[in-house]
Amino acid sequence: YRGVRGLRALGTERVESVTFEAGGRTRTLACAHLAVHDGVIPNTQLPRLLRLDHAWSDAQQAFAPVVDEEGKSSLPRIFVAGDGAGIGGAAVAAARGARAGAAICRELGKPAGTTPASKRAGARPLIDALYRPLAVSALADDDTVLCRCEDVTFGAVRQAVKLGATGPNRVKTATRCGMGPCQGRICGTSLTRLLAEETGRPPGELGALRIRPPLKPILLGDYAALAQTDAA
Repeated sequence: YRGVRGLRALGTERVESVTFEAGGRTRTLACAHLAVHDGVIPNTQLPRLLRLDHAWSDAQQAFAPVVDEEGKSSLPRIFVAGDGAGIGGAAVAAARGARAGAAICRELGKPAGTTPASKRAGARPLIDALYRPLAVSALADDDTVLCRCEDVTFGAVRQAVKLGATGPNRVKTATRCGMGPCQGRICGTSLTRLLAEETGRPPGELGALRIRPPLKPILLGDYAALAQTDAA
């Protein structure tokens, strides 16, 4: 089904069916599993924590670190390669990594070998054009949860915007959206896209959530287990 709108998962203890609108009709399908996917985007948690410059990709509807062809970032001696610098696929990621490695060798005065040729993103621009992510408002109503960690709904964010919280970090302060253990890894980009829709401002101008350490929380029990291993 194409052009799906209003997707809902229904069930009591687990998902039992999905309902959605497509082709001008409301449809319901029985199912035991539901996977939702709206494109692959760079994970920018680490480069944001390092305060690297980022730019908004309109094609992929996401932020990516600003780098040159060798992976050099906006800060000296920091390189970003692979899909973390923009989604291109496995072959492109490997080529970018090789070029970044060669550039790092040259900066260190080490033999760099043959610099790999620049590799374009192949079919990625065509994929981005054909399968552009839907507007977030087409996927969620006010009751839909945006931030799973803190159970913040789209409606709560929209209400915060009406009260004057027009940027991601002001919404975070008002609602705790993006303040949970994942530090906005799941909801951050959707939050920026939603605010762009609600305020009419470009996503790149709105910016993204500020990232706070730790990037991935670790249980104290995990540290205790390491200490016991070292003692043994």
